[in-house]
Amino acid sequence: MKKIALALAIATPFVAFPAASWVIGGQIDSIFERQYAQLKDNPFVDIVERKTQRGIFSTDEVTTFALKPEFTEQFEIQNAGAPVQVPPKPVQFVVRTRINHGPMPAFSGIGLASAHSELELDNPLIKKLYAGKSPLTVDTQIDFAGAGREQVRSPAVEGSVDGIEQLAWGELAVDIDFNNDFSVWNMQGVWPFLKARGTNGSDQFEMKGLAMEGRQTRLSADKPDLYTGPFKISLQSFESQSRDAERPPMLLEKLVFKSDVKESAGFIDVFAGYEVNSMRVGEQVFRAAHFDLALRHLESAALADLNKVSNSMNSSSESMDMEQIKPLLRPLQVLLENSPEIAIERMGMSTPQGDIKASALVRLPNANVGNLETAAENPMLLMSLATVLQADAQIALPEVLLRENLTAQQTEMLAAMVQAGYVLNKSGQLSTALSYAQGNLTVNGQPLNPAMMGMQ
Repeated sequence: MKKIALALAIATPFVAFPAASWVIGGQIDSIFERQYAQLKDNPFVDIVERKTQRGIFSTDEVTTFALKPEFTEQFEIQNAGAPVQVPPKPVQFVVRTRINHGPMPAFSGIGLASAHSELELDNPLIKKLYAGKSPLTVDTQIDFAGAGREQVRSPAVEGSVDGIEQLAWGELAVDIDFNNDFSVWNMQGVWPFLKARGTNGSDQFEMKGLAMEGRQTRLSADKPDLYTGPFKISLQSFESQSRDAERPPMLLEKLVFKSDVKESAGFIDVFAGYEVNSMRVGEQVFRAAHFDLALRHLESAALADLNKVSNSMNSSSESMDMEQIKPLLRPLQVLLENSPEIAIERMGMSTPQGDIKASALVRLPNANVGNLETAAENPMLLMSLATVLQADAQIALPEVLLRENLTAQQTEMLAAMVQAGYVLNKSGQLSTALSYAQGNLTVNGQPLNPAMMGMQ
């Protein structure tokens, strides 16, 4: 009996490990099924075919994707407007994946699974540039809770193509952490450089130090396309040169784009902005350029519906009739009736002549637009919005910069506006403030006189 017990004790790990690996393989299949299900309503790709060959310790999967026709049609070039006689061949690509089952995937760690995916593109140019390597690979680790980490890589390239004598870029590296249902993810990525030089050095450009980072959280299960959180893209420099005298050399340094989406009590605030430390175009140098835009108090359910409807619309149509537009009007009506705000919080730059500054705020408090579908067919019904619309704007710029671009008649008008107080001139810096409320427009606190604006 002792010998039998000992034999069972020795044999149990060898039986249990494959059994556990097989069971975990089924769990991984379920995770992948949920991820593919999330692609069902996306506006970019369709899943054409998915083949899997499951083993005890690993699963091989080959998935064929196709870009949706309404997406690819946006990039088609028509020859002299001639109609396409033959429907274009769908743009397809293949992702080949080896999934290693836990509890010790590929005997290289502990977890639910690990996976290695490679993108395959049947394109001669891609094959030439990447010298037979996959243009994109993804290595994934999934822990026992279903959360994980992905390492996305695209190899460095150096070569040439028709019209480009030198083309090169560094390795693209993106790392993504995600939770078990991908409702929360963090991303960091870098692309060290990209440069190209035309034949005989005719045109050339170089980009350096592209970086990306973000943290996104899905708003709710019933709004799968709406995420909140910050996102940032920065670029160390971008430089271009050309032999064409009409295209002066350009240098951008330290460009940053930032966005943030916040949710509170069923409403969304969206912020987006960019800033450039310096920009040189030819001999002109501009510094501290910035633009910040904010959309506030957007009803989240209506915003999600608007996004879903717009993604499902056929953007390749040459014209859109009212029946196609109507689905957009329903969520738009809800947005307008919940006191939204649009603000240019900060806009301007420093020029050799002085600083340019501007800001603006448009509010629609407690608007009652009625039936927007009916109003859209009769625009006069929308005039009631003018009674509740509120707007303010301020702008300031150097007098010398403005005068450089004015005609003689416009120069006389500017002098009259300064005299009337519509434009303030303080030490060579011109400024004005406009305000609109209850159907009335004021400039620097004064009612607008149309005669002063040449609108008699």
